[in-house]
Amino acid sequence: MDFLTYGGIYREVYLKRVPAIYIQDVFVHTANVLEEEKQLYADVKLSKLDTGMSLQCTVINQEGRVVRTIVTQYLNEVPASVQIPMKDVALWDIDNPYLYTLNVMLLQDGHIMDESNVRFGFREAVFKSDGFYLNGKRLKLRGLNRQQSFESVGYAMPKSMQEQDAVILKEELGVNCVRTSYYPQSRHFLNKCDELGLIVVTEIPGWGYVSEDATWRGLILQQIEEMIIRDRNHPSIVLWSTRINESPDCDELYELTLSLIHISEPTRPISIS
Repeated sequence: MDFLTYGGIYREVYLKRVPAIYIQDVFVHTANVLEEEKQLYADVKLSKLDTGMSLQCTVINQEGRVVRTIVTQYLNEVPASVQIPMKDVALWDIDNPYLYTLNVMLLQDGHIMDESNVRFGFREAVFKSDGFYLNGKRLKLRGLNRQQSFESVGYAMPKSMQEQDAVILKEELGVNCVRTSYYPQSRHFLNKCDELGLIVVTEIPGWGYVSEDATWRGLILQQIEEMIIRDRNHPSIVLWSTRINESPDCDELYELTLSLIHISEPTRPISIS
């Protein structure tokens, strides 16, 4: 094998105490970013719906200033989708990776029940027949694969070293793209890619093997869904790779993986390596 999969807990672990009704997930995505009026969408998943509930969505710029606030009417379905028109927006790109934060408050009869903060960027990433386009401009991708394994400690490296890898790739090696081979990697690394303007292609776990076992295939689909939900707010990620690296053809399995991504996150293209 050209990489090792280590056992045990090698990243931070948290216990989160939540109220009886809470925000489970917020998916932020944008549209029309090259037009004067851009669209920001927040798909908010709640643990359950109760009477008198509404959402307050506040967009905060990179300097910490509030640029837009919208309060929805009382919710009648979950997940709730909030559309926020935006103007005078700075785009995220490799030279100026401008980031915003969306603060979502869950209100019940005017009282704050829960809140969540999601960092995101406005950008358009498109693959065409003649290459990759970021915000309408053709960009030649120059990149490397990145494994998160370190000598003597395996995967158990702290935030500082995960971030330093992104800095080395962008500032010392001069690349503008990284492939996270072949598994979802540290959120600290991905956060730093957002901050540096380092484009990411990310992949599901696995290498060179496909099983016919139903339990095994169920785990693959579970891992894809977990990867999408965890990472879909990162503006640096422009492509999901949903085929097990260097694996044999398996139309039955890969039709399922493609379908799952189209349902979970339809805004990005999909690759098969």
